[in-house]
Amino acid sequence: MPIEQLQKWNVVAQNAGISLSTLAHSMAEFNKKMGDAKIRGSEANAALTKLGFGLKDLSNGTLRYQDALYALADAYEAGTDDATLMHYGTQLFGSSFEQLLPLIKGGVVDLKKGVEPLVNVTKEGARGAASFADSWDNAWQSIEKDRKSTTSELQSHHDL
Repeated sequence: MPIEQLQKWNVVAQNAGISLSTLAHSMAEFNKKMGDAKIRGSEANAALTKLGFGLKDLSNGTLRYQDALYALADAYEAGTDDATLMHYGTQLFGSSFEQLLPLIKGGVVDLKKGVEPLVNVTKEGARGAASFADSWDNAWQSIEKDRKSTTSELQSHHDL
């Protein structure tokens, strides 16, 4: 996961009371579990199937950390009982899953809202900063033009 995306997930996790170390551990566990599932098969394969993922998702690397979290949040919202949710989550994220439950139980919509607005805010912030810089540049040029004009007028009055 790129650092920028990790930072976004860190903000979402911290808002749910989850530390960066727990988040990083869950990502490492997820990668390890997915590697095991891909290479030799594991209990994670059954959990993945139940959550709507296939071997193709695993083998071609399109199954991402956040996709698994979203799927578990969907399962929770659909009424999956806590024991089953815990079983699936532990198969995918290892022992750190229990600490991820606040994210999951917040629901997939809240998860996505938590991550995606950060991208929009960043883009909007960049646009705002660029717009501010343009406005400041225009104002500075206007001030500089007025200064030169005033200096020129003073010079011409002084020469008289």
